[in-house]
Amino acid sequence: MVAKSGTLKPSYIMDAELIYLSGNEKSLKNRTRVRIHLGTAEIMGRIVLHDDDEIIPGSTVNVQLLFEEPACAWPNDHDVIRSYSPVATIGGGRIFNGRAAKKKRFRESNKQIFRIYHEGSVEEQILLHLMEAGPDGLTGDELAVQMGLFGKKLKKVLAGPVSARK
Repeated sequence: MVAKSGTLKPSYIMDAELIYLSGNEKSLKNRTRVRIHLGTAEIMGRIVLHDDDEIIPGSTVNVQLLFEEPACAWPNDHDVIRSYSPVATIGGGRIFNGRAAKKKRFRESNKQIFRIYHEGSVEEQILLHLMEAGPDGLTGDELAVQMGLFGKKLKKVLAGPVSARK
């Protein structure tokens, strides 16, 4: 991962989408131990299913990836998921939030959060990241990393709500 020093902060939890390949023979159970490939890194971890105890092959679901060691990812980075043993590719997807807060399973709020990741406006995504940051909030640089928007692009997005105020 190439980034300006201090930009990316490693995390043990990421929000992601998982495409569980239709060629798999078995269902995938919650908290299954897997090998997660991000860039050139292979990191052991677990898949946390938010809305089910298991999923069938061919499913696309929202998940949290729990890493056994910290990892970094930009928003919309892609990952490859391989089974722990025997090693075989079972799926993959994309990262929505490289520094996600831990979420409890079977919560309606998770559906809303992932809806914003999938189809929310940039403003909704900013508000989501600010909400998840809690009372400490986010600096402009931290928000830029969370959104994957930098420089003039971020300033333009942030100027919209301010200039729209009457």
